[in-house]
Amino acid sequence: MSIFNRLWRAPALDGKGLRLAKLGRRGEALACFQRALELHPRYAPAWCHKGNALDDLGRHEEALTCYERALEIDPLYAPGWDGKGLSLAKLGRPEEALACFQRALEIDVRAVLARCERVLEVDPRDGQAWCHKGLALAKLGRHEEALTCFERALTLDSRNAPAWCHKGSTLGGLGRHEEALAWFDRALELDPHYAPAWRDKGTTLDHLGRRGEALGCFERALELHPRDADTRNKAERLRGEETLARCERALELDPGLAQVWNNKGETLREWRPRQEPLHCREETRVYSLDSLMEALPCFERALELDPGLARAWNNMGIALDDQRDMDDMLGIASGDQPRQRALACYERALELDPRYAPPWHNKGYALFHLGRHDEALACYDRALEIDPCYALAWHNKGEALHCLFRHEEALPCFEHRLDVDPHYAQAWYNKARALDALGRREEARKARKTAERLGKESRYSLIVSEVGKRAGRGG
Repeated sequence: MSIFNRLWRAPALDGKGLRLAKLGRRGEALACFQRALELHPRYAPAWCHKGNALDDLGRHEEALTCYERALEIDPLYAPGWDGKGLSLAKLGRPEEALACFQRALEIDVRAVLARCERVLEVDPRDGQAWCHKGLALAKLGRHEEALTCFERALTLDSRNAPAWCHKGSTLGGLGRHEEALAWFDRALELDPHYAPAWRDKGTTLDHLGRRGEALGCFERALELHPRDADTRNKAERLRGEETLARCERALELDPGLAQVWNNKGETLREWRPRQEPLHCREETRVYSLDSLMEALPCFERALELDPGLARAWNNMGIALDDQRDMDDMLGIASGDQPRQRALACYERALELDPRYAPPWHNKGYALFHLGRHDEALACYDRALEIDPCYALAWHNKGEALHCLFRHEEALPCFEHRLDVDPHYAQAWYNKARALDALGRREEARKARKTAERLGKESRYSLIVSEVGKRAGRGG
C-alpha cells in the first residue's frame, strides 16, 4: 500500500473504531485503533482513542502509555492530556492527574468539556468525569454549574478529597471564602498529603488577610510538591512582605543599620509584590522596574554606612546588571555603562572577600555580556573552584564555552546543571544547542522537546536562553 493510501486509511479506521466504541463494542474498536496505528504510527488521535478504549476495559497502565505516546507526537493535543489525567486518577495518582487535566484546560477547555459529557453519557456514575466537567465549567466562569458537578461527584463518593478541594476553590471563585475553608479542611481530613488542598486553602486565607496561616499552608504544599511554581511564588511573596515589614521596623528604630538596608534591598529586588513580570530568573522569580528602582537606593545607603560590606557591593552589581537587562527588554539604548559599573561593584566585593563565590559568577555574567567570553569563563571557573556545587555557574560556564565553539566541553556543564534540577528548561535548551553543534541531531531533538515541554509547564520563555541570560545569581 502506498504512503498516501496508508495515511488516508488510518483516519477512516480510527473513525470506525470510534463508532464501534459508541456501540459498546470496545474489543472491535480497539482492533480498529491498532490497525490505524500500524498504518500511521504518528497519528495522535488514534493513540488517544486506543487509550480511551483500554481505559474503558480497565487496562489503565496500558491506556496511560497510549496517552503519553499521543503527547510525544503532539504536546498540545488536549484530549491526550485529559485522557492521561483520567488514567492517572484511576491509578490513584491524583496530583499528577490534576496537573494533566489543568494542562488540557489551558489548551482547549471546550474540547475537555465535550469529552467529559461524552464519558458521562456512557457512565453517569463516573465521579472523575463529574470532577473534570466541574473544573472545565469553572474555567469558563460557570461556577454555579461547576458546584453542581462537584456535588454530584461527592454523592457518588463522599471520600473523594479532590472533589472537596475543587468545590472549595469554586466557592472561592464566587467570593465565598469562609465557606471554602470548610471544604479544604474536609479534603485534608481525607488526605493530609493532597498538596492542591493546602495550596488552595493558603490562597483563600491570603484573600481573608490571614497571612501567617496562609504562609503555613503554602509551605506545607511545597513540602509535598516542591516544584509547584505558583505555590512557591505565593509563599515567597508572603515571606517577602514579612521580611520587608521587619526591615522597616528595624530601620525606624535605628536607620544606621547597614546590613538591614542591604536586606531590605534584597527583599525589594526579589520578592516585592508586583502586577506585571518583566524579567525572569530561575523559573519563578520575576522582577519589576519599580522594585528594581526601590532596591538600588537601599544598597547605596548600606554602602554609605559600611563600605566594607561585600554582600552589598555584590547586590549593587546585580541591581545594575538587572537595570541593563531591563533596558534591553524595554528597547532602551543604555550602552555598556551600567554593565561596567556592575563589573566594578563585583571587583570591589572580591577585593573585600576573594573567597565569596557569587561575585566571581556575577563578574563572569557581566563580562559575558560585554563579549569578553574568555575572561567570563575564567570567572566561572573561579566560582566553581570555591563552590563546586554552584549549579548556575556550571550552566553559564557552558554558555561561555558554547560561544567559544568548545561544544564538547559545554555539554557536561549543562548536564551538571540538570543533575541538580532536571526540570530546568533553559539548561535542556542549551544542551540541545550543544548537541546540534556536535552533529548529534536525534539527541538534540529529544533535548529540545524536553525543553519545550518544561518551558510550557513553567510558563517560562525559552527565548531568554538565546541571548545567554542568567537564570538567577547569588546575593
